[in-house]
Amino acid sequence: SDPGIGGSKGTNILSHAALDGAHKIRALFTEAGVDHLPWNDAVRAVTKDGPVTLTAAGSQVHAPGHAMHLNFGAYGADVTIDAETGTIKVNEIVFIADVGQIINPIAHQGQIDGGFLMGLGSALTEEIVLEEGRIVNPALSDYKLPTQRDMPPFRCITLPPTGGPGAYGAKAAGEFNTAGVAPAIANAIEAACGIRLTALGITSERIYNALHHLPQTAHLS
Repeated sequence: SDPGIGGSKGTNILSHAALDGAHKIRALFTEAGVDHLPWNDAVRAVTKDGPVTLTAAGSQVHAPGHAMHLNFGAYGADVTIDAETGTIKVNEIVFIADVGQIINPIAHQGQIDGGFLMGLGSALTEEIVLEEGRIVNPALSDYKLPTQRDMPPFRCITLPPTGGPGAYGAKAAGEFNTAGVAPAIANAIEAACGIRLTALGITSERIYNALHHLPQTAHLS
């Protein structure tokens, strides 16, 4: 059965299939004696008698715990807290990422930016509020998802590739860029004003209550 393409398996698996297909196309061109021709001319030459079908395959080699199969990253957050209101402003976020060889820079940056914004929402604005086991904020009017307008200045610094399970040493970039956002912001808040918040989202109400030693409660965005 097909387990699906989630869990950052996309590039790790599909890149090997794409590479296998490229090798088979090159072999086909070589066998036909047209590998010296431009791409379009070579394709016309090998398909002059009709379409040609090639099958390529890729798989992911599992080595649990091996550094090659793991992502490493670190966030740095610069925040400003208004002590009178508890309002938080994220001034800048820096993310240092180990993602192996980047194959598609545009798709990679979209993955990093999107994952970061998901982490920002989880950290600051999103929360499922329950009353007697019932969700009381089931609509986006009460459950605030961040948008592009909520994106603070964000920089991603990628480390030199050292090898990964994908083709050419590519690694995944799908989850680890989300997980570290909330801890980085919580650490920055503690450094700024000495309070340690352990519940998400980290709203101005929760910051205000912590600063004034008031009880923490769930909130509606």
